[in-house]
Amino acid sequence: MHAPEGDRSGNPQRPGKRAAAFGHGSRGFIDLVDDAERPLQKGRPIFRQGQLAGRAVEQRAAEGFLQLGKPFADHRLRQSQAPGRLADRSCLHHRDESRDPLNPDHRSGHNTPQQGDGTMNRLNNKVAIVTGASSGIGRSTAKLFAAEGAKVVVGARRQAELESLVTEIKAAGGEAVAVAGDVRSEDYHKALVAAAVANYGKLDITFNNAGTLGEAGPSTEVSEAGFADTLTINLTASFLAAKHQVAEMVKHGGGSVIFTSTFVGYSFAFPGVAAYAASKSGLIGLTQALAAEYGPQNVRVNAVLPGAVDTDMYREMNDTPDKKGFVTNLHALKRVATPEELARSVLYLASDDSSFVTGTASLVDGGASITRT
Repeated sequence: MHAPEGDRSGNPQRPGKRAAAFGHGSRGFIDLVDDAERPLQKGRPIFRQGQLAGRAVEQRAAEGFLQLGKPFADHRLRQSQAPGRLADRSCLHHRDESRDPLNPDHRSGHNTPQQGDGTMNRLNNKVAIVTGASSGIGRSTAKLFAAEGAKVVVGARRQAELESLVTEIKAAGGEAVAVAGDVRSEDYHKALVAAAVANYGKLDITFNNAGTLGEAGPSTEVSEAGFADTLTINLTASFLAAKHQVAEMVKHGGGSVIFTSTFVGYSFAFPGVAAYAASKSGLIGLTQALAAEYGPQNVRVNAVLPGAVDTDMYREMNDTPDKKGFVTNLHALKRVATPEELARSVLYLASDDSSFVTGTASLVDGGASITRT
C-alpha cells in the first residue's frame, strides 16, 4: 500500500508544521512543532534550531511521563479539557496491584483461580465434547470445563483412561460421560454428539483435540500411507467431527468449535515433520472456512496453536537433556507450557469471554513465533 506523502512513518504533515522526534534516533513518539510559534533565529544554523526544538519536545515529553507516574486519584474527566482528550493522564498509570508482573508468585499463576476452585463458573449450563481427552491438553481441558460448570462428553481410544477421568470429574462435583472410539470414524463423531444430546439435551462447545505426530523423517522417505494417515487423524477427523457438531449447535442457537493446531508450519518450520505440519496447517483453513460459513448462525470456530507442552508425546520426543534444552530455548519464555496453561486458553475460546472472536489462529506458544535463539 502506498503511504501518503509526509514523514517517513507515513504520517501526512500539515502545512507550516515540522515533525520532531523525542530525542535522537527515537521512533514512533512524534510531536508537531509549529513553525509559526518557533520562528528561525538569525545567527543559528537550521540544524541547531532543530535540535533545540527537539529538546523542547523532549522536555514536554518528560513532563508528561512524570505526570503519568503520579498516583491515580480521580477517575473523572475535567470539563475544561478539549473534547475527546484525556484530562487526567495519570489514570493511564492505573493498574491492578494484585496482578504485579514483577511478583514471581503472580507470574507463575499463583494469583489466578485454579482448576476446580469453583470461583468462576464461566461454562454454567453448557454442554461440551472434548476429544483426545485421555491425557495431556485434552484431559486438563475436560477437567477445567467441568470445574467451570460444563457437562462434558469425553472421547479417546483408551476406555480405562476415560473412565478414570470421569471418576475424577465426578469426585470434584462435575458431570461427565465417556465414549471411547476412533476419531477416524465418522460414526464415532455421530456417537459423541448423540451422547451429548441424550445425556444433557444439547451441544454448546467442542474441543477437537485428538491428533498425532504421524510418520516423521525426511519428506522424500515418508510413505504415502503414512502421510495419508496423519492427514486423516489430524485434519479429516476434525472435519467429520465439526460436520456433525455444527449441525447440532445450529439447532440450539450456536456454539463454539475449537481445534488444536500448532505453531509448526505456521510461524515456525521444523524439518522432518511434513505430514504433521501440513495436516495441522490445514486445520487453520478449515477453521476460517467454517467460521465464515456458520458465523451467521452464531457458531464461532477457532484454532489454538500451542508451542511445546509437557505431555507424554513431548517427553517421548525429547528424551535427553540436549533435546529438552533445544526445545525449551525455542521459546521466548525459555520453558515449555503445562497442559493446564493450554486448557485456560481453550476455556477462553469456549466461553462467552470470546463472544466476538471467530476464525482465529490463536498462538499460545510461549513466544516461539518471535524468537529463533
